[in-house]
Amino acid sequence: MKLSKKEMEDIKKDKKELKELNNWVHRLQQNVESLEKRLDAIERRLSGEPFEKVRLSAAIKNKTENELNKLKEEIDKLKKNTEKPVISISRKAGKSEKNYDAILMDIERRIEKIEKRKGAPVVKVGKVEVPIEITGIVGGLLALLIAIMIFEGYKKLVISPPFVAFIGIVLLIATGVKTYIINVKK
Repeated sequence: MKLSKKEMEDIKKDKKELKELNNWVHRLQQNVESLEKRLDAIERRLSGEPFEKVRLSAAIKNKTENELNKLKEEIDKLKKNTEKPVISISRKAGKSEKNYDAILMDIERRIEKIEKRKGAPVVKVGKVEVPIEITGIVGGLLALLIAIMIFEGYKKLVISPPFVAFIGIVLLIATGVKTYIINVKK
């Protein structure tokens, strides 16, 4: 149900008027309370006895309550016109506090897991999250490269000092990159 521009403007105007009226009633209540406190203080000074608060007459009280009820009804009507559906979750009577404690502990455990791997990059494989260790990947690739080289007959090259130094440099660079990535995310 779409409302026309005029209806929307009327609703906005009504809301504004209701808000002003509510503010006026609230200020009036505050003024009455302030006057009651002042009268109480004056009475105590004059008589030395505590003074009971001035009570509103029944007619004024009924009139105020009627006005308040009318305003609440109008507010409810306006809310129904503009309000979107609200989804509420209620607690079922059959559940015990143990269930809620277990749920709370599970949530805390999950939060701890998330905080622990906050700095590490993660790849999702289905529902499983696998942390990516750059140094582990580089080390694994180097081990695979060495195995292939030995299999192809390059054993002397693999055990030579320059090749071992090259592998060390590659692992150091991988560690440096990992450290840099973790610190950049923080």
